[in-house]
Amino acid sequence: MARRLRAEIAEGVHHLWRTPVLRTLTAAGFGLNVAAGGVLALLVVHADQALGLRPEDQRLGLLYAAAAVGSLIAAVLLPRASRWAGQGTVSIAGLTIFVAALVGLVGTSAFTLALAGWAIWAVARLGVNANGITVRQLLTPDALQGRVNTTGRMLAWGGTPFGALIGGLAADTYGVRVAYLMLAVPVVLSLALVVASPVRGLRIAVD
Repeated sequence: MARRLRAEIAEGVHHLWRTPVLRTLTAAGFGLNVAAGGVLALLVVHADQALGLRPEDQRLGLLYAAAAVGSLIAAVLLPRASRWAGQGTVSIAGLTIFVAALVGLVGTSAFTLALAGWAIWAVARLGVNANGITVRQLLTPDALQGRVNTTGRMLAWGGTPFGALIGGLAADTYGVRVAYLMLAVPVVLSLALVVASPVRGLRIAVD
């Protein structure tokens, strides 16, 4: 049983590695989720240090709600954006918006602007992740869907706990604003990787 499981995992990794688009999107997803893990883990700290909200302030819930609304918007817009601009452009735009929203959160102390920033950040985060999942499903044979998608998600989302650790250590040492800027770095690297790869012009027709 263990041998069969290892073989199936190896098949998933092999398909991801020998497909340049999937290899790039998986690596980019890892970088994105390193940042996302740290950013979300520090939301309350950011609200305290940057926005002046105490832990008992009910407006904290609105920040989480703004992120949820952003995710809903991304889910609605993603299929249309993919058909109109192509999956490669969606990835590039999403990574760019992610960084811009994060820098915006660093630069503001206004609660209303932070609400908008969290919503925009969530649009980018879900848009990039869901776009990567969609492309992976479209470029994977039916017989390999389970093992490739499981492996791809494990690798791409595996950056999340590392981001939480890095973000926590950085915020404790330098403050949350600097921590957020540091967390933007892996996303910038992911963006550079995507732009320099075949993903840049990717457009897959979907019925």
